[in-house]
Amino acid sequence: MGSDIAQSDIGQVIVVRGEAGIGKTRLTAESATALRALGYRTYKGLILDFGAEQGRDAIRSILRAIVADHVDDLDADSLGATSHIVESGLLDSSCAIFLNDLLWIEQKASDETVLRAMDSDTRKSGKIATIK
Repeated sequence: MGSDIAQSDIGQVIVVRGEAGIGKTRLTAESATALRALGYRTYKGLILDFGAEQGRDAIRSILRAIVADHVDDLDADSLGATSHIVESGLLDSSCAIFLNDLLWIEQKASDETVLRAMDSDTRKSGKIATIK
């Protein structure tokens, strides 16, 4: 589990990109170690520029890492993980349907019906609120 640092609305995303073998992995590992020593939480997502699987984009990759940090023994891509995140108070229950959609977790039939009935602006604003 991550540290007990108070939550804030401030975050930062750093993209490290470059040729193979130049030290990206070491740079990110040492940076993460230094930041954690200062009390920050760090999350990492691997995004390939070529041949990436469906659903392995930056947002989903980082969200999976955040969820996995809080669910211990649960699969980060499961309804149980979403339930745990809501029960822990890390996510408002109204956002659970959007987290499931963002992570491509199969929804309960009733939630799937609600999600599909929403217009695209409502779905988009719900996903943005969930990410925040």
